[in-house]
Amino acid sequence: MKVIWLALWGMCGMLCAQSVHPVSLTYSDRGFRLDEHGSPSVDIQMESRSPKPVRAVALMVMLRDEEGKTVRSFTHWIGMTLPGQPPALAPGGKRTYHLPLVQLPEDPSLARHNLELRVDYVRFSDGSDWGPDKTRSSFYFSGFETGARFQRQRLLDLLQREGEAAVRQYLEANR
Repeated sequence: MKVIWLALWGMCGMLCAQSVHPVSLTYSDRGFRLDEHGSPSVDIQMESRSPKPVRAVALMVMLRDEEGKTVRSFTHWIGMTLPGQPPALAPGGKRTYHLPLVQLPEDPSLARHNLELRVDYVRFSDGSDWGPDKTRSSFYFSGFETGARFQRQRLLDLLQREGEAAVRQYLEANR
């Protein structure tokens, strides 16, 4: 009986842990700031609720009309730092990100539209992840990581084969 109870408790812990959003968002859903060209944007305050560093976040961005109908949606990615760089969000950390918004022909300043943001996917620095990933952002982030690994290996091979001068030359030629 104890074994069954422990198994159920462990499963509940896994399921419950996944339902807690690791990143909270605070933003203005109306009245957007306009740049010198009249393009709207919003600042997003992100706060990590996770004990693990957050490497990247995929946001679902939805613009809704006065009736609440989604008129435009897109994915916005934040983070995806290279290894050795600070994470997008440290555990318990806060950070503000600037998000440019699309101009709609019928309402370029989005004065008659609302904004809704959802955290769809989170990639942690340890390689684990969280979220429904409706935007399939895990593929985007995996591709980024694969490209970075490939480039590191290319530079290591070049260093071992031809030396430091060849690496410097390669880096200068590929800025």
